[in-house]
Order: sequence, then structure tokens, then C-alpha cells
Amino acid sequence: MLGVALRMVCMAAVGWALPFLLGTALARGQQAREPTIDMQWAVKIPARDGVKLNATVFTPHGQKEPLPVVFTFTPYIGDSYTDRAMYFAKHGYVYALVDVRGRGNSGGEFEPFVNEGQDGYNVVEWLAKQSYCNGKVSMWGGSGEASPVAPWKRRSPR
Repeated sequence: MLGVALRMVCMAAVGWALPFLLGTALARGQQAREPTIDMQWAVKIPARDGVKLNATVFTPHGQKEPLPVVFTFTPYIGDSYTDRAMYFAKHGYVYALVDVRGRGNSGGEFEPFVNEGQDGYNVVEWLAKQSYCNGKVSMWGGSGEASPVAPWKRRSPR
């Protein structure tokens, strides 16, 4: 009688644990296949006047060939862009999250819409010359992040 009860308890435990164990194994397998990324914190990008703009650069793990770079140039808190950066880095792009002058960890004084055009130009030129970049640089952003686009077209040097 005790043997039958013990067998029933063991079968119930296996019946309950097996889906859990299989689910854990499947999740581990999916995690192993998902691409990983590398992050470089506190990358300093020089502006023409010597101010250092702060960037966090996300690259596909083990990147061997230069890739296109997508960047966001933002006055906002950069933490909210991590998911976007991870998405691009996992799909074959380098992603740079750059704080505008005077915001985040960038040097200088923040004056909305005053320096973004020239600083944005400097960011594009600097990123294009990095070993992880194939020379193609694009910007992604909305609202305040998109503000440098128009000034880049024609702006007289200071």
C-alpha cells in the first residue's frame, strides 16, 4: 500500500515538474540563440570647440565588420532609449545614444536649439570615422531628438 502511494506521489510530482523543467530548458535555448550586445559607456565625442559630448554605444557582440550606425541625439534621459538601442544592435546596426550639450553626461551648457546643429554635425562626422562604422550614419528621433536635422542643411560656421 505504501509503495503504491509513494509511486502515485512521484508520478504526480513528475507530471507537475516536467512542464516546468521543459519550459525552463526551452527558455534557456531561446536565450542562447538571441543575439547579445556590447555596450560602451561614457564614450566622449569631441565638438569643434572642445566640449565633450557623452555617448553610450551599443554594438552587436563579436562584431567583426564595420556596420551602419544609427544614433539618437537627445536632451532627454537616455535610459528610455535602451530598448531601441538593443533592438538595432541585435539586428546588425551600431546604435549610439548621445546626450546633447549640457545634458546627461555631456559637457557644456544646455541652450535648446542653439548648438544641436553643429554638435550633431560633429557627432555624424566622428561616428563615421570609427572602426565599427562603415561610413553610413543615420539619426533616429522625434520631438527634441529631431531638431538638429534642419540646421544641418545650411548653417553658417561660428
